Amino acid sequence: MTAADQASKAAAVYGLGHGRTLVLIPRLLQLLYRTNTGAAFSLFRDFPMVLAIFSTIVSVGLIVWGWRLRPADVGLRWPIGLILGGAVGNLIDRYRIGHVVDFIDAHWNNVYHFPTFNLADSAICVGMGWLISMSLRGGGDGVSKSGASPSSA
Repeated sequence: MTAADQASKAAAVYGLGHGRTLVLIPRLLQLLYRTNTGAAFSLFRDFPMVLAIFSTIVSVGLIVWGWRLRPADVGLRWPIGLILGGAVGNLIDRYRIGHVVDFIDAHWNNVYHFPTFNLADSAICVGMGWLISMSLRGGGDGVSKSGASPSSA
């Protein structure tokens, strides 16, 4: 995930870095170069180093969590991997160039714009959605919906 994110950002900087826009689906989706010193939706953009340190701590926590998973919790490895891969992709940008490169611009008729994002952001969102879904279904943590662990059932 991290390699795909970094490659896509390099392509965006090279191909879109001079004010160019690539329309993929007219009035809906285009690629354009943006930078972001903040987190999602440019939150905390005035505190880039605090955000980088916090992201580093969260990434280390994800590594430890993934490492300590039981074999029965193999289903958690994919969403954790997506979140970690995305977080590391954005962290590389923060430490290397001081901001995150965003380039995917979803909009409606070029009026209503969703905040510009990148592959790392997508991986984090998909991974979080996956974890939430697993949590709501009671799976992935070795605990059934009834609260009983599989070994005690």
